[in-house]
Amino acid sequence: MAPTKWTTPAQAEFLTGLHPTYLEHTAEKTYHRFWAELYADWFTRWPERVVLFPNVEGALNAVQGEALGAAVDARKKQLQTWFRWRANELRRSRLQQKKSSVFEKIVAPKGSRIRTPTELYMLEHYDDRIKPQITAEQQAGHIPAFGNNLTVVRKYAQELLESEDGEIKEKIQLMYEMQEKVSKATCDTDSEEETDPAEIKRAIDDLPYALARVAKLVKRRTRFAISFVCAGPDPSRNWDISSIS
Repeated sequence: MAPTKWTTPAQAEFLTGLHPTYLEHTAEKTYHRFWAELYADWFTRWPERVVLFPNVEGALNAVQGEALGAAVDARKKQLQTWFRWRANELRRSRLQQKKSSVFEKIVAPKGSRIRTPTELYMLEHYDDRIKPQITAEQQAGHIPAFGNNLTVVRKYAQELLESEDGEIKEKIQLMYEMQEKVSKATCDTDSEEETDPAEIKRAIDDLPYALARVAKLVKRRTRFAISFVCAGPDPSRNWDISSIS
C-alpha cells in the first residue's frame, strides 16, 4: 500500500528530483552521506520550527525545544520512508517483470511440485543466512556439530524467514506466486523454433536470469559450480553472432 501523501507539490518535486541520487547512494551503500545532505537541504527550505511554531518568535522554551526535536526526528523518518518505499516499489516492479520471463516454463516445468516459501528461502539464502546461523548454533553447542539435518535446516529457515524484513518476505512471496502461475502453464518442448525477432531478443535478454537460477539450483542440490557459454545470431546486432558467458 502506498504511503499517505504528505508533501506539498514543491516538496514532492524536490524529493523526486533527488530520487536518482538516492539510488546511486543505495548502490554504493553510502546512505549516511545522502541523508546528511538531504536533511540539511530540506530543513533549510522548510524549517520544522515554522511548521510547528509558526507564530512563536525568539527563543523556544524547554518544552517547545523538546517538541521541536521530536518533530525533526519524525520528519527525518518520514523522509527516509519516502525514499525507501519508492526504491522498494522499483524492486517490486522488476520482480513482477521477471514473472513473465520466457524461460519460466523451463526453469519450473509443468508437474513439478510447488515449493513452500520456506523451501524457496532455503534455496535463495542457505549460504548467506541459514548456514552461518546453524554454524553459530553448533559452535555454541545448541545443536550437534555434525552434518546439517534437513529438519534442522528447515527449522532455522522458517525462523529466519519470519524475522526477515518486508523486502525479503515480499521477494519470496513473489517467487511462490510465480511458481503457482508457471505450474498451470504447459511446457511445449516440441514447438517450432521462434522466428519473431522481438521474441528472440526478449529471450536473449532473459537468458542470464534463467541460467543464474539454474546454476544456483545445481549448486544447492549438488554443490557443483557450473558455467555457461552461449552464442548465436543476435537480432539487435543485425543477426551478427554475440555471446553470453
